[in-house]
Amino acid sequence: MKKNKLLLLTLFIILFVSSMAVANSFVNNRPTIKNGDQIKMEETTDLSLNVILAEKEYSVQDKLEIKIEIINNSDSERTLEFSSGHKYNIYVKDESGTKIYSWAEDKMFIQAFQYVDISAGETHYFEQEIDLSQFEKGDYILEVELLSVNYEFAEIEKEFKITN
Repeated sequence: MKKNKLLLLTLFIILFVSSMAVANSFVNNRPTIKNGDQIKMEETTDLSLNVILAEKEYSVQDKLEIKIEIINNSDSERTLEFSSGHKYNIYVKDESGTKIYSWAEDKMFIQAFQYVDISAGETHYFEQEIDLSQFEKGDYILEVELLSVNYEFAEIEKEFKITN
């Protein structure tokens, strides 16, 4: 009798958990990430990514102002999906291409799915500043990658120079 109750309880738990997972997928109707693996992303021409720098040359006293621009070129709304509050990476590389700075390195991000809706024909911006006093004079490469889990974008590189 005790074995039957245990077996029934185990079956109930398995069925309950399974039905909750199925119900969750119907309610959200969004792809999920399992075991840290990214889902297959859509490659699209509907959305385009651009990085804008205010200048090409800076002083070590300046702040590098970065504008990440996502343009919806389609005739309907698009939604970017992110697996956390960490939506993009910004790196600074030296002339040889070695990464010497990571914007996100010492930051903490919310661990919850985030969504950015971009209406048809509209543009969404992320803006960030990097204090250049930590760098020496020289030529650098800024690299930006968007961390969307449902659209794939190539990393964008922009060259800039610190003169004094």
